[in-house]
Amino acid sequence: MFRQPKVAATLVAALMVVFRVDGMSGERRAAQPRACSPHEIIAHVAALSDDSMMGRAPGSEGDRAARRYIIKTLERYGIRPGAWRGFEQRVPLYRVREGTSEL
Repeated sequence: MFRQPKVAATLVAALMVVFRVDGMSGERRAAQPRACSPHEIIAHVAALSDDSMMGRAPGSEGDRAARRYIIKTLERYGIRPGAWRGFEQRVPLYRVREGTSEL
């Protein structure tokens, strides 16, 4: 299913922390976002690692598709953005090409 098992395992672990997997969390608090089942986590990892995401290189259409998927998923789980005006933060992107740097 996954071409890079270490990456997939890391994503699953991160999602478990973010989404507080059912059965692994302690008491639920009233204002908490809903929990995510292990099956949902696997489905999210599969969706994000699918070839339809076109590799997710920064600034690519695959990157934009992955960001849209993640934002919609977070909103469905009742997670709200933090200090920024949304889930995304603009940062400058730099492209480094082999053989172009100097010491």
